[in-house]
Amino acid sequence: MSYVSFLIHHEGVGSSIFHLKKLGLALDIVCSSRAESAPGFQIFSIDIDLTIQGLGELITLEKKMFHSFVPLFLERWQEIVYIIYQYVAMMRQEGPKERIYDEQKVRIQKRRKVLIRCNI
Repeated sequence: MSYVSFLIHHEGVGSSIFHLKKLGLALDIVCSSRAESAPGFQIFSIDIDLTIQGLGELITLEKKMFHSFVPLFLERWQEIVYIIYQYVAMMRQEGPKERIYDEQKVRIQKRRKVLIRCNI
């Protein structure tokens, strides 16, 4: 799961968070997984810090019947979820990359060394 988390959280050009930030919809993305009671299963979650624009847009619609304007809140969450799902679909189609796996492996090894030195 750390491989998938790394790719989803990655902020480089072409990533989901890069695209969401470019659209002004999100500030940050965090991925996490936790083991559940059933062996072999994990829950994977993606939390996205949205901007005001990402939360939705307030527009006014004219109600012709009463000649008045009615505020309407247009949610953008469907667009955001679509972007994330498209990114995950692309990752699935391309498959794992050895270079990224190797980077993750080195990062984990360095982290272990620091933890051992600190007796954690």
